[in-house]
Amino acid sequence: MTDILMLITTLTGGGAERVPSELSISLDKRISRRIILLKNQISYPYDQKPISMNLNYTKSSFFSVLYALTTGILKYRKIVKTHNAKVSISFLVMDNFINILSNLFKKRTKVIISVHATLSNKFKDTIIDKIAIIFVKKLYNRADLIIAVSEGVKEELISMFHLDSQKIKVVYNPLNISQIKFLKEETVDDLFFSDSVPTIITMGRLNEVKGQWHLIRAFSKVKSKQKCRLCILGEGPMRPRLEKLISDLNLKDDILLLGWKTNPYKYINHSSLFVLTSISEALPYSIIEAMACGCPVISTDCKYGPSEIIGDNKYGILVPPMDSKFCEVADPLTIEENILAENIIQILNDENNMNKYSELGLKRSMNFDTSKVIDIYEQIFFEDM
Repeated sequence: MTDILMLITTLTGGGAERVPSELSISLDKRISRRIILLKNQISYPYDQKPISMNLNYTKSSFFSVLYALTTGILKYRKIVKTHNAKVSISFLVMDNFINILSNLFKKRTKVIISVHATLSNKFKDTIIDKIAIIFVKKLYNRADLIIAVSEGVKEELISMFHLDSQKIKVVYNPLNISQIKFLKEETVDDLFFSDSVPTIITMGRLNEVKGQWHLIRAFSKVKSKQKCRLCILGEGPMRPRLEKLISDLNLKDDILLLGWKTNPYKYINHSSLFVLTSISEALPYSIIEAMACGCPVISTDCKYGPSEIIGDNKYGILVPPMDSKFCEVADPLTIEENILAENIIQILNDENNMNKYSELGLKRSMNFDTSKVIDIYEQIFFEDM
């Protein structure tokens, strides 16, 4: 018998995948648990070896997704029955569909689903996504509990997808703050960080949602006023366009596209300022990770998340949200990019404010520490023990 089954597509990648990893390791030992994977891809740690359903589907293929969904439902129904699980919790859209549908006609376990992204931004104008939207509206209310990663996500689930507000509970993703503090002390060998020139840093997938081109363009103004550098951590489909923009702005010596790093914290720790220019978010954990490194933060006030972490400029600086349109080198800086540039210049030259936001951000990051979040999950799970 297993108390908790945790259903996730893979155990590698992003913030949603970290949750079952942390729960597996940190939950009260009285709660037996097992991670179930749709695909056998693992990079995050775990307590017990996960069980993989080996559903190797392609998201862009309707028939591949449909086959994986139906196969996943049948396989997961057997797993739930075999383990006699009291609770089944899932973390991503496909996981949620399988979790709900496998328990729809014969209830075997309490079904908890979770939402880790703004679905309005995630779903595009494709047949698969149009069907997924219908599924969300029709199926998600069938769950016993819906966990939203932020107040903003909860608000969207109620207003856009008409989900039952009484079933939705906001629980932040856990972050191992003590581990971040340990990892940030690693030595950085890159010459980019070797002197006292102020370094601005950002972290995230290189895609349209993260809007890194706005930061690059704003940086061009900052660089014209003072000595500084920009480091961009992450990989993604926008990299070629960002590289061209950097080249066209003659900033190849001043901007480093460092790629994805297993330990980004040591680079953040050696930076002067963290800047996020996302077009939209659910809850940007890169902000919290930067705060945990003691790095002051500037972020766009996009929907949703940054203001939930930063408050009314209490723990960092919020600037107006950016447009989703990609801007070329010939386009003049937008009003929002100019505001961002001015705020960067101002804080880089204000040591008192830098120290203030460093200290306050560090304190704020503790609200998202694994220990606090695990306590909330244990309260949820123990209700059914």
